[in-house]
Amino acid sequence: MIPAISAVIPSPSAEAALDMTWETHRRFQHGAFSKPCPTCRVQPGEWCRARRSVCPARRELHRQDQAATMLVPLLVGRAR
Repeated sequence: MIPAISAVIPSPSAEAALDMTWETHRRFQHGAFSKPCPTCRVQPGEWCRARRSVCPARRELHRQDQAATMLVPLLVGRAR
């Protein structure tokens, strides 16, 4: 879990930057927000029930998908 940015940089602007980062990921379905949450049962692009956090099961699902997709074969496949 990522520590609260206020613990690293105590500033209201740092908290606002973190909020915007999470909102951007959610809005454009990046990262773990690209998968439905198996714990909360929410659709891709929606917040988990624990706001400003993504359930560990959702993160793990995203990590497994990332491990299965390798960038180099995708680029080589397009070059052919």
